[in-house]
Formats: sequence, structure tokens, C-alpha cells
Amino acid sequence: MTIFLTLLARYWKPLAILALIAGFYGYAHHAGYASANAHCLAAQAKQEAAYQKAIAAEQARADKINQQLQDALNAPPAAPIIREVVHANPSRCDIPKPVADSLRHAISEANKGAAAR
Repeated sequence: MTIFLTLLARYWKPLAILALIAGFYGYAHHAGYASANAHCLAAQAKQEAAYQKAIAAEQARADKINQQLQDALNAPPAAPIIREVVHANPSRCDIPKPVADSLRHAISEANKGAAAR
């Protein structure tokens, strides 16, 4: 124990300086870590806010599409196609073959247009 006290009495200034340097190093390390941690948390909060904004925009878009679909489903059904009307109401008149062919062609074109919608 006396050797320790002798060394302490002899080298107390360098030991005090060494302890002071170690204390400053520890404080700087802790402050730097806290600063980096705060910076990381701020970046994560900014990124999460951007994600929340994107999610809200996509939810609004999905709501709009769902409303459009619901409106389309609630719309009154379309009128029956020409072929169904003609078959339901046959006529007794004679139609010349060229007129009947052009009528059939017009009906098929109208049915293709209705099917494409």
C-alpha cells in the first residue's frame, strides 16, 4: 500500500491529466452517440411520415375506385341487345335478301360494339 501511495504522490499530476482526458473522451463519445441516435430517430420519423402519407394517398385512391365500382354496379342494367329484341318480336313481313344481309351485318357490328364495352 505504501508503494501505491508513493507512486500516487509522485505521479498525481499525470494521473489527474489522464483521468481528465479519459473523462472528456467518455463524455464526447456519449454525446456523439446520443447525437447520432437522435439524428437516426429523426430520419426514421421523417421516413415513417412519408410512408403514412403514401398509404393515405393509396387508401384515398382505393376508396375512389371502390366508389366507381359501386356506382357501376348500382347503375340500371343496359337495354337488351338488338338480337334479343328481334328474336323476341318476330315480324311477318318478307324482307329482300340484300336488306336482310345488311341488317344482319349491322346487328353483328352493334353486338360487337356492345360486347367491347
